[in-house]
Amino acid sequence: FNESLTKAWVVDLHLINTYECGGRDTQFPITVFQGSTESVFGANGVPGVTVKASNRTMAGLGIGREYYLWQPAGSSGNTCRVGFDFGGRYGTQRLDLNETRHLTDSIEGIYAALHADVDLPTRYGLFFSGLRLEWAYTWSNVLHVPSDVQDISLMWTIGSRF
Repeated sequence: FNESLTKAWVVDLHLINTYECGGRDTQFPITVFQGSTESVFGANGVPGVTVKASNRTMAGLGIGREYYLWQPAGSSGNTCRVGFDFGGRYGTQRLDLNETRHLTDSIEGIYAALHADVDLPTRYGLFFSGLRLEWAYTWSNVLHVPSDVQDISLMWTIGSRF
């Protein structure tokens, strides 16, 4: 915090899991090795594979800045804070396929976010609510070709602290 408690540096340490269902519309070429056997999909008249589901799990670390607008942090009244943060992520991706076994790969990513939160003290604790807008880019080669993903997320936070 700064001396007047109106600004603060923040460190963001988090885990994130994203599960997405696939479909049978888009086919991808891939070579699958099982022991000494090689299966080639998407070549020589053999259809490509289709995605059943994707599951990404990542750990992230970021840094950011918060600004307290109505009152300084720790005040007894209502407070509003806005801020931003950015950082990196590292984890794994599991890709379940309809035609053959699943594939896994390690993945890396970056993110940037804006947020706004309101804290409302009550006699039973502190009620809070806020919005977070986040853009993320994840590098993946799970299909043995660039399989990068971009996400734009709008999240609503609500809760209480005692």
